[in-house]
Amino acid sequence: GMSSTRFYELFAETFGTSPKDYILRMKIERATEMLRSSERSVTDISSALGFSSSQHFGTAFRRYVGMSPSAFRGQAHAVPTER
Repeated sequence: GMSSTRFYELFAETFGTSPKDYILRMKIERATEMLRSSERSVTDISSALGFSSSQHFGTAFRRYVGMSPSAFRGQAHAVPTER
């Protein structure tokens, strides 16, 4: 019962970001969980989360996480050494 413009305004006021950015952030959050807890390929994770391509996924992941999905997985699986 409201215009799309009003919806976007209310959404941004409530969540501090656009609906598109919010959804993308949730996808990236889920991707980090999947990269930590599964051995699925980056391409498979990209597809499962609805990205149009693994390149788009990689670009978005780097923007929000600061590293590639593969680098994140390697870091997440690294075992810290005790000193």
